[in-house]
Amino acid sequence: MYLLRDGDKTFGFIALSVSSIDTFPSLQVDYIFVSGPYRGVCLENLDNSKISTYLIEFAIEIAKEIQNQVGLRYLVLLPDNDRLQFVYKDMGFQVLPKKEWMFIKL
Repeated sequence: MYLLRDGDKTFGFIALSVSSIDTFPSLQVDYIFVSGPYRGVCLENLDNSKISTYLIEFAIEIAKEIQNQVGLRYLVLLPDNDRLQFVYKDMGFQVLPKKEWMFIKL
């Protein structure tokens, strides 16, 4: 789990684990959370990114770092609702056929 904070302000966190979808090794986003006051807010100290976008980009970088060690091919997540599915599609995720999981190829 990775916590995003600045001084005494906690913006959010992301929890990751190595998993597989079908037979493809993947880094799975187990949980992503943005603190209420910061949802939808672009922060200057994060290159004017939303916290959720920053955390997903961080997860992609972590996945790329360990990709050669465990042969990761995808970053995957399971959106909690249909609205989030649209948010993740805007970030570049695609829906796995016949599944609710979404992925982005590394």
